[in-house]
Amino acid sequence: MKQLIVLCSMIFLGIAIYLMIMGNQEGSVINSMAEMWKNCIGFRSYSE
Repeated sequence: MKQLIVLCSMIFLGIAIYLMIMGNQEGSVINSMAEMWKNCIGFRSYSE
């Protein structure tokens, strides 16, 4: 029974972490990284 509880909680934790990183909402990690990447490219393009 303990293994089933641990298995279910690990699956839910994995889903939660995946949604945090790859989610389509404004505060997702991948969206923040994309904005930072665009800002860095713009900064490097205009600084030369």
